[in-house]
Amino acid sequence: MSPNLSPMLIKTVAPDVVRTGVSNFFGNLKTINTVINDVLQGKFQQSAEDSGRFLVNSTVGLGGFARYRNRYGIGAS
Repeated sequence: MSPNLSPMLIKTVAPDVVRTGVSNFFGNLKTINTVINDVLQGKFQQSAEDSGRFLVNSTVGLGGFARYRNRYGIGAS
């Protein structure tokens, strides 16, 4: 399948809710890198906040498909 055709096919076939959920899921996985980076830089408070956001999104947010962090006041920095 052509690399240009695949995103076009996904955009055409998948509803907005699915695309948003998949995007949220992979965005949630990137939070792990952020937590590690925070620890390596000695930003332990920021690391704790990012870890909390990851845990909320991973559990209540069904693995990150739904973003609940803002409902609980855990905003992204």
